[in-house]
Amino acid sequence: TPSITNLNSKGQIRVNNAPVYPIMLYSQWDYTKDQINYQLDHMAEAGMDVIFLEANNKTDVEMTAILDKAAGLNIKVILKHHRGSDYHDISLVNTFKNHPAIFGWLVSDDITTNWPTDADRAELQAISNSVKAADPNHVTVLSDHLINGVTNYQLNVGLTDVSNFQFYPITNQPIVNDEHIWTRKVWGLYPANMASNSSPKKAGSAAIQTFSWYEAGDRM
Repeated sequence: TPSITNLNSKGQIRVNNAPVYPIMLYSQWDYTKDQINYQLDHMAEAGMDVIFLEANNKTDVEMTAILDKAAGLNIKVILKHHRGSDYHDISLVNTFKNHPAIFGWLVSDDITTNWPTDADRAELQAISNSVKAADPNHVTVLSDHLINGVTNYQLNVGLTDVSNFQFYPITNQPIVNDEHIWTRKVWGLYPANMASNSSPKKAGSAAIQTFSWYEAGDRM
């Protein structure tokens, strides 16, 4: 039975009519099915309850196994809505929209870089609309890295139900020009702009992003 993820009139995320504040992890994409399933146990133990995944290099059978494992751990999945580079291909949405692990659909990643112009945003809006039409029971999501964060938010807030921003954790590398902390600084400006520039109200979310969630995968 699919769960239903939507927004209420205040822009709050709800799953099956219950309010949620997801603890999100945005990690690497290119693991195998077995590697991801091995890591899911550790993600659940760390308290992550929503993760981002994509289906590249995985068959539908393998993706079903991953989603089944996630559902068994009470982890929801925001799945990139297409394989490869064809953003207009929504076949994955139609294949997996009824799986109980699905939380929503990632329409695009790093939109500041990948969709910088007004024409790009118009195309992305059309894609987002087609995803939502195919699956009205789950949220559409965009993800960005917060460079010039407020400006980008104002341009892109209407494209999807949820605007997600990537928080890079503090690493053992030296901080150069605020490289590892600017996400935290800009985020403080985000809620006020969400309230004043979104109609109807949209949701904002933050996901811990790391490219170091590999220990389990490397042992497989």
